[in-house]
Amino acid sequence: MQMPDGQTVPDVAGQASSEESTTTENGASDDSSADTSESTAAEETESTSCKALKAGTLLTVNNGSFTINAEDDSFHSNTDLVINGGSFSVQTGDDAVHADNAVTINDGSFDIKNCYEGVEGSTIDINGGTITLNASDDGINASDGSATDGFGGMMQGGNSSLYIRFTGGTVNITAQGDGVDSNGNLYFDGGIVNVVCTSPGADSAIDADGTIETGGTALTATSTGTQMLQVPSDSSSTASVTVVYTQTQKAGTKVELKDSQGNVISEVTPSADFQTILISASGLETSQTYTLYSSDTLVTDITLSGTVTSVSSDGSEYTVQGNGMGMGGGGRGSFGGGERPSTTEGGNTGETTITGNEVTI
Repeated sequence: MQMPDGQTVPDVAGQASSEESTTTENGASDDSSADTSESTAAEETESTSCKALKAGTLLTVNNGSFTINAEDDSFHSNTDLVINGGSFSVQTGDDAVHADNAVTINDGSFDIKNCYEGVEGSTIDINGGTITLNASDDGINASDGSATDGFGGMMQGGNSSLYIRFTGGTVNITAQGDGVDSNGNLYFDGGIVNVVCTSPGADSAIDADGTIETGGTALTATSTGTQMLQVPSDSSSTASVTVVYTQTQKAGTKVELKDSQGNVISEVTPSADFQTILISASGLETSQTYTLYSSDTLVTDITLSGTVTSVSSDGSEYTVQGNGMGMGGGGRGSFGGGERPSTTEGGNTGETTITGNEVTI
């Protein structure tokens, strides 16, 4: 498949890379007039991939408009993946954006209508763009794919080489598994992040085996259940408050946190039922008193006792067991809201750069 500027789309879901040529390890193409023995060998080694766009090394997307409906990953790299811009409408049976190593999103508009996991890699940096995703498992997951980076990390503080870092952009996540799950560390350094975890069981809105630090992100995170609740670490530079309601709040309930002058510090309307809400914002200050409202009704006054404050909706102190040290995801997709689909590998193994194209797959 040829792009308008002559580049080759590395892999189209459910079909081989081309009909008359075989993609080699460096992305070059063998002519179909090659001798019979070479053609036979190519036919035997070529396999079909259900991934939409795939690179064996670096996959870079600079711009373009993409409409993708894939059985497997929509964007996949066996090493690193960088997205610098573009418009993306994605439906996928597996990950929307996946790299075995590093994922970097600098810009772009993402409408991930459904996926298994939204973004997955060993390290994930989200520096800009607008991302809205709906995941049947974890929304964003940092994992090296090993069997021990989840449960094993729970006892060891996680794998320090794994992390998720937000520095900019706007990210809205709805997940049946963990909303944001790092088997290492988790950093909220900037941007806007809103997380809704719909799982009542062993999942939470934010989850890390290592540290969770808030440092500038306007963050709201709601969860249906309370048993896996995690809060940021005391080392955070931006204060946070977690409220555990005595009763489940219905989807569509507007939550506001106001300062003593009546200024709104944070406002969110979760799209699913919830019993806990975490709020972190640059306007929060320790020793100051704030008022929580649900559907314009006063719930409780909250005085921040420190960088990390947790209370019940009746105003009493609430003790959270997971203070930035959680269970993690148990490796890639092995412990969450759904079961990762089984798919076939194959397709392009070279480096791919895409700039300024309209692609429908």
